[in-house]
Amino acid sequence: MQGASQNAITPSVRDAWQGLGYLTRNQALRGLATSVSTMNVAAGLLIVGLPMLVLDRLRENAAVVGLLWGLRACANSVSERLERLG
Repeated sequence: MQGASQNAITPSVRDAWQGLGYLTRNQALRGLATSVSTMNVAAGLLIVGLPMLVLDRLRENAAVVGLLWGLRACANSVSERLERLG
């Protein structure tokens, strides 16, 4: 039974390695992967860092954190609308 599951996993692992090789050879995909990964790290830092900054450093309460998230959402909405205009 273990041999059957090992054979089923091997093509998937091989395909994943081939895909990774294709990614490293393609300049456009490398740039895209790098920029998306960087943006994800930055977004993660913001998600963790904003509440920590407001609560610990500025000594404010959770309502201020919520207000800042709301302002961020409004700014995002405005920027999306401006992007559609032109």
